[in-house]
Amino acid sequence: MKTSHLSKSRHCHLYCFNSDELLIKDVITSGSELLQTIAVELNREEVPGVKNWRHLAYKLEVPSDVLQEFSGESTAKRSPTKEIIQWLGGRFPDKTLSDLVQALEKIKRNDAIQIIREQLSGASGEGKLDLSILLLSLLKHECFLHS
Repeated sequence: MKTSHLSKSRHCHLYCFNSDELLIKDVITSGSELLQTIAVELNREEVPGVKNWRHLAYKLEVPSDVLQEFSGESTAKRSPTKEIIQWLGGRFPDKTLSDLVQALEKIKRNDAIQIIREQLSGASGEGKLDLSILLLSLLKHECFLHS
């Protein structure tokens, strides 16, 4: 699933060769609407047959001792999905958004993939990904600014 972003303004064009290089740590940040929305969907454990944050952690190869930290009794007060995604961004800073989407595909969570797509494309209208974070991430990874 390769996509490319092309952002145009009156003054310049931003061209990016491979947006699959967007890093989780740059895009899904603490307190972001994207992280909150994904967490709401993946934290649900009561829906039979629907895979959740535990399955995602397994596909992302989160070690079992780390997984246990996020599944303790205090889970009701915290979001295990947020904890895992933030842990991944900190522990593996080179993990890309593409890695996360592939793991979501493997657990058949197309709803979460759609949330990411809408945030990146701005299709949801009110919940657009913070443009400054996106631009910073794009500029760090094989992109250039052309006047």
